[in-house]
Amino acid sequence: MSFFSYALGTLILVVVLLRQVRVRPVRRVFAPRLPLVLGVIGFFTMVSYAGGHHVSSSSWLWVLGSMLVGALGVDLIRLAKIPSPPAMIGYALLVASYLATGAVWSK
Repeated sequence: MSFFSYALGTLILVVVLLRQVRVRPVRRVFAPRLPLVLGVIGFFTMVSYAGGHHVSSSSWLWVLGSMLVGALGVDLIRLAKIPSPPAMIGYALLVASYLATGAVWSK
């Protein structure tokens, strides 16, 4: 691997990790920018790796099929999670914690 590959991988890792610790509002609409960018980079890396070799169509189908099964598996795992409590319960708990903190500090 070249220096460019290592630098690009490190840059992407830093961007993803910084996005994880930054507080930002949750979007109502899914915007797949990062998955698309990573998918395009992965596609070009895979094609360039296989560029000098003949890869059969059945091998490409296995790769695409395993990616599809992985994506559907992640989606099924996400759907199987227990839903979070409604927002009103979370808001009530937040207000109650502020009131309890105020009562403790007022004495």
